[in-house]
Amino acid sequence: MPRSLEEVIDVRSVRVVLDLSFHCVQTAARKEHARLEQLLLAGRPELEAQERLMLLGEFLESTDFKKLRAERPELAGGTPVQLEVWRTPSGGVEWSILGLSGRMRR
Repeated sequence: MPRSLEEVIDVRSVRVVLDLSFHCVQTAARKEHARLEQLLLAGRPELEAQERLMLLGEFLESTDFKKLRAERPELAGGTPVQLEVWRTPSGGVEWSILGLSGRMRR
């Protein structure tokens, strides 16, 4: 019997990488969230699109972006860095900065 999609995809392994070269972290997350929404609505989902959409939605809802940009100016955009967002084993949302001096966890 075929397994369900939920059984095949481990939602804890879903990750999203945002490019902050042109936009701040919040705008980059919103744009990727909107792109994934459009793919799902058009019936052309990418692998793990629904899980990535949910992850970004939680990231957008739970993050104080004004505070984050103040504490981490490289996340204000225009810097060649990437931000990786993932779900923790306990279901929370974590992130790290890629491209500056290795990995920096929240």
